[in-house]
Amino acid sequence: RRPATHTKLSMQRGDGAYIPVDLVDVYIDGVRHYAGSDGMPQNHRETARLFRLAADEGLPEAQISIAACFATGMGVLQDLNETARYYRLARDQGHAFAQYYTASVYATGEGVLQDLSECARYLRLAADQGLDKAQLNIACCLRDGSKGVAQTHCEAARFFRLAADQGIADAQFSTGHYYARGEGGLPQDHGSAIRYYRLAADQSHVKASFNLACCYAKGNEGVAQSDTEAARYYRLAADLGFAKAQLNVGHLSYKGQGVHVDHVVAARYFHLAADQGFPPSQFALGRIFDRGPPNGRVRAVRPARRGQAAGLSRAVRGG
Repeated sequence: RRPATHTKLSMQRGDGAYIPVDLVDVYIDGVRHYAGSDGMPQNHRETARLFRLAADEGLPEAQISIAACFATGMGVLQDLNETARYYRLARDQGHAFAQYYTASVYATGEGVLQDLSECARYLRLAADQGLDKAQLNIACCLRDGSKGVAQTHCEAARFFRLAADQGIADAQFSTGHYYARGEGGLPQDHGSAIRYYRLAADQSHVKASFNLACCYAKGNEGVAQSDTEAARYYRLAADLGFAKAQLNVGHLSYKGQGVHVDHVVAARYFHLAADQGFPPSQFALGRIFDRGPPNGRVRAVRPARRGQAAGLSRAVRGG
């Protein structure tokens, strides 16, 4: 996207004469050299030179870009002081990403005195300009009452929804949660809750996938009960490493509920959750090996785990 600023810069030609050049064109040439596009060779030193030229003339997009060059040492010697200086220049012109960067610096105390109030202030400035990451972060502060911000769920829900509508999965999950409970000034709206959960789940959000699965398993939040959909979303969460979902996939696979009966798959998911120290899965493994699967094909569990699980099962029963 072409920056909005159009400042003129004089550049010296080979014959020594100076000609006016659009500052934005200088910056865009830097981008072309970075990507090696539009007939320009990839050249990170030239990228950094052009970014710095435009940055020193006040173009905030170039200031952000040369700051990143100094942070990583791309085309220039790495220099975190220069990184901070160029971010400050862009921040003082109201650039949202520079404000977000400043907030992160105040949060960690990297190069400045840690100041959570200043962190929150810059997050809010960037969020008010529509930066999705800033909207998510200030929403979390408002929800939790952290970083010196007074807790207010109405403002939290507002910023979560703004970030959610820009596609941020964590914000979509939180917006769904507010709609499900009718909190944060939002009406209780199960349809909207499910819609936001699904948007987040489609981006592999663990908790959103698990919540959707629970809704389908019980027929809650305005959705029709469906073992098939429950199994699908439990498996999404399980494959992302969520122990409770792994346990549920194990149970569904063992019983053939919403999926085909498969005791090998059941044991594998019980095993995955058990390896995270999740006692219900360890108990479930023990029960499998105490009873023995009907098809006699469970080989997915190591002998040591098999003995541990079976022992836990007997201990729980007092046997």
